[in-house]
Formats: sequence, structure tokens, C-alpha cells
Amino acid sequence: MSLTDTLKEAFLEEFSELNIDNVDNYAKENNKAIIFLCSFNDGFNEKIEKVLGDIIIKNVRENYYPRLFRGRSPESLAYPKYLAYALEKNSFSFDELRRINLENDSWRNNFIKKHLDGNLLKNLKEKLLNSS
Repeated sequence: MSLTDTLKEAFLEEFSELNIDNVDNYAKENNKAIIFLCSFNDGFNEKIEKVLGDIIIKNVRENYYPRLFRGRSPESLAYPKYLAYALEKNSFSFDELRRINLENDSWRNNFIKKHLDGNLLKNLKEKLLNSS
């Protein structure tokens, strides 16, 4: 394994442990390294987007789900686009959806349609690369 591959793996491992709220600061602190690692055309950019998706889902499960469970409206969340992403990726079981009153397919589909940003991961990745 090359040094570059080792650096990429170390970055992805560390990056995957972040909370979505820490991504901006992490990107600012490591901007040059991130740009360097993304300069190779070897699928690394797609791996970053996958990790960003995983971070969003983890954030929704850890931070938004408890709020929804306590009766908070999905519309009142700071970033409903993150919940829409997690719903679109089927990140919750039917029982979990039922507990937070989101089991209605029609409502859920309308929420996703209204809030889902089809370029969410791409935009977040671009923000990583441009946050010096």
C-alpha cells in the first residue's frame, strides 16, 4: 500500500468519526491535505461523499431522532434536508418511523420531495474543498 493510500484511509477513518457540526472546522484545519487527497482521480471523491452521507445519517439518528421522539416537528429542525436525506435512504425501520409519527408514506414522500437536496453530498464535498 502506498503512502498516499495510507493517508487516504487514515483521513476517511478520522473523518467518519466527525459530527456534521464539526465538518466545517475540520475542513478549514485540513483544507490543503483534503485538496491533495482529492487530486487523484481514483474514486476518493466518491468515498468522501459516502462518508458524508454516513455522517448525516449518524447525526440524524443521534440528534434529530430523539427530538422527533419527544414530539418536535420535522419542519422545525435546523436542517430538514438532513432528515430528508436519511428518510430517502431508508435509515429508519418502520417501528422507528411509527414512534416518531413518520410512518405515513405520503407525508414522508412529500417531506423528502420538499426538503431533499439532490446535490447535498456534492455540495458538502465542495464546501470541504473550498473552506480555507
